[in-house]
Amino acid sequence: MKRLSIAMLALCLYASPQAEASWAICADPLTGAAITAKTELEAKQKALADWVEKAGALGVAFARWQLAWNRQLTCEPAGDGTVRCVARGRPCRISQTPPPPGSEMLKPGDRTP
Repeated sequence: MKRLSIAMLALCLYASPQAEASWAICADPLTGAAITAKTELEAKQKALADWVEKAGALGVAFARWQLAWNRQLTCEPAGDGTVRCVARGRPCRISQTPPPPGSEMLKPGDRTP
């Protein structure tokens, strides 16, 4: 029984795939259009949609707000009862291969211009 357990452990270790790191490859910071709407929710949704569309022009893999670095969604009253929102952030994509030597490496919390 002990030999069987050791054999099973060895098999599991041998059959396990090797872990590979993933990398965030980021483009320059991008600012969407200032969107004005009747409600804050509507303005936020449209501002995010505009940012995602612009980021998607860099490639479909960049069109994810959730992956953007230093993302900000700011809103303010625009007068006449409307709200204006703007989405800003650095579009990023995930890569399974490391970036070329000398590429800028970001860490959580890093600020970019």
